[in-house]
Amino acid sequence: MEFSLSDYINMDKNRMHGRKNMRFDKKIKIAVLGSFTLNGFKETLNVKCKNAGIKASFYIGDYRQYANELIDKKSRLYGFRPDITFLLIDVKSVLGELFFNPYGVSANKRMKLVKANYAKLNSLIIGFLKYGSGILVTNNFEVPAYSPMGILESRERFGYFEMIKELNARISRFNSHNSIFVFDYDSFASSLGKNNITDEKLAYLADMKISPDTIPLLCEEYMRYVRALSGLSRKCIVLDMDNTLWGGIVGEDGLEGIRLGPEPPGNAYMEFQKYLLALFERGVILAANSSNNAEDVLKVLRKHPYEVLRERHFASLKINWENKVKNLVEIAKDINIGLDSMIFLEDDKRIRGLVKAALPQVLCPDMPEDPSSYPGFLKGIKELDTLQFTLEDKKRSARYVAERSRKELAGAFKSIPEYLKQLSITVEIGPVDKFSIPRIAQLTTRTNQFNFSSKRYQEKEIEGLARDKRYGVYYVSAKDKFGDYGITGAIIARKNKHEWLVDNLLLSCRILGRKIEEAVLVDIMRRAEREKAAALRVVLTKTEKNMPVFNFLKNHDLIPENFARKNALVTIYERDKKPGLEGHIKHIKVVSK
Repeated sequence: MEFSLSDYINMDKNRMHGRKNMRFDKKIKIAVLGSFTLNGFKETLNVKCKNAGIKASFYIGDYRQYANELIDKKSRLYGFRPDITFLLIDVKSVLGELFFNPYGVSANKRMKLVKANYAKLNSLIIGFLKYGSGILVTNNFEVPAYSPMGILESRERFGYFEMIKELNARISRFNSHNSIFVFDYDSFASSLGKNNITDEKLAYLADMKISPDTIPLLCEEYMRYVRALSGLSRKCIVLDMDNTLWGGIVGEDGLEGIRLGPEPPGNAYMEFQKYLLALFERGVILAANSSNNAEDVLKVLRKHPYEVLRERHFASLKINWENKVKNLVEIAKDINIGLDSMIFLEDDKRIRGLVKAALPQVLCPDMPEDPSSYPGFLKGIKELDTLQFTLEDKKRSARYVAERSRKELAGAFKSIPEYLKQLSITVEIGPVDKFSIPRIAQLTTRTNQFNFSSKRYQEKEIEGLARDKRYGVYYVSAKDKFGDYGITGAIIARKNKHEWLVDNLLLSCRILGRKIEEAVLVDIMRRAEREKAAALRVVLTKTEKNMPVFNFLKNHDLIPENFARKNALVTIYERDKKPGLEGHIKHIKVVSK
């Protein structure tokens, strides 16, 4: 249930006193600019950020000063250096008198005015791209439910509605910039009912163009960007089977008796699976956690004519009579992801309660009781949002499924070195380019476990560092006999006169444990050595999630066992003192570009 605006304001006030004692893994700087009164936005976003484990600091622009803030490089907005800027502009402010009487001018004049207004908005975007930091989220405009022409509106050449739709179409071009996002405010308004999003009295008295009831709902939409930017997106859906993927219990009803197919009631389950398949194709990992006989479930996955999700779509299959909490922990280990990357979909309320109590890191939403609501429920899960979608994302799901084959191979060998040798791993490391930069930016926001400094970078920042001769920015990709892992890591290093300083080194958790970590560290050492650097140091920041980094460094005697410093500079190698890492990577072919 969504709280009211006054609830959020009160919660924000009450929590202020305990702020110093609260611990947050994530921090973010948020700016809010608008063409109307913004009362309540800061308080609502602040509470929602805290509930998500994010410590937010805010800059709220002065009333109707958004244009000056965005085009003046010395504005307080740019001095604040936000990670994310929300720009809220209402269509009435843009169109002025044309909003009330669009037919006071000709169709040609209306088109010219649309072009002129778009040019003004575009100048604001250009200002942000020149002087701003982070990302900017602006909105398109609500197409009004009312026209002065009434039912004749559709007959007008370039009429009122078409005029605003054309402006929205032009605004959508802003999405071509990596750091600009256009929020579809028109669709948002339609979903609530366009006559419900404004309190007319407050609009006239206080210039509040969005009603108090609407503000929390809009802020929840904005939180989708905040969570994604903070690296809090989920990437794995774990699925129960009986009464979740299909109706009925396969162990009792049999292959032919379960409810799954184009006719009711099986069509709801079938459509639910189609949406899950679309998410799989987008790169979301799927896994199964089912209390069942494995042969019964596998029979459905392999043979049922209307089963949409097949065995090949699952990165991990836990079909047994074990506790589902234990299975979730095992799935996380199998896939090598954190529990906080997982969403568990389970129809049984009792089991959901057990999971929520035992594994609060796992998102376990309450599923609707009516399976006909399953597709809509799935579409409403906002924690799957990301700020980029790359070719690497599209291939991710298949790569995790290939990991099952690697694990099956591992079981045939008595020792890890023998297994790793059979994998025939090749690691490629080279300078980033326009194709790898989006993926590197994405990795910095998503990778938590093997992340030396936990710094987050936007594409624009990485592009700037890549052009700076004082820096080396490198991608890491890997492949083996089972397939291509893709770009799975990054190195960002400052090339000082006498030493190299690694601002960050990170690797995706799915390639850990194959000695690729050693190969990457050896490669960056060799690069520093070739450029006559006397030493290589790394920035090391300890968080609750990046213990794999510390375990790796301890295992190679690069930090002491009781190392507890934060934001420390750690020496990895000096000219006359190198760690013995070379011997660990004899089974890996390293291609250094």
